[in-house]
Amino acid sequence: MTKHLYFIEVIDAEERRKTKQYAVESRHDKTELGMVRWHTGWRQYVFEPNPECVWSHDCLAELSVFVKSLMDARIIAREDTELDTEDDALIYQHIMEKTEWRQ
Repeated sequence: MTKHLYFIEVIDAEERRKTKQYAVESRHDKTELGMVRWHTGWRQYVFEPNPECVWSHDCLAELSVFVKSLMDARIIAREDTELDTEDDALIYQHIMEKTEWRQ
């Protein structure tokens, strides 16, 4: 569990995304701070902040750990199951099993 942030999976039935995306919210006041989503050009998860967000080092550290856990889970899933890099269902399962970011 994080001290400052919530990471909430965003599901859009009309969008057929191959990777998960997450809203990042403040635990303090439930303000949406931005989105974590896959950046195809960089082949990694990135954070897209909402305008005028101010971040402490603690919040940045929590965000960094979360994004790293998503990337680590992709690597683990590929190594464990020899998946195609876009097979997100098993990758998501690994994230939930191997990290503390359950909601």
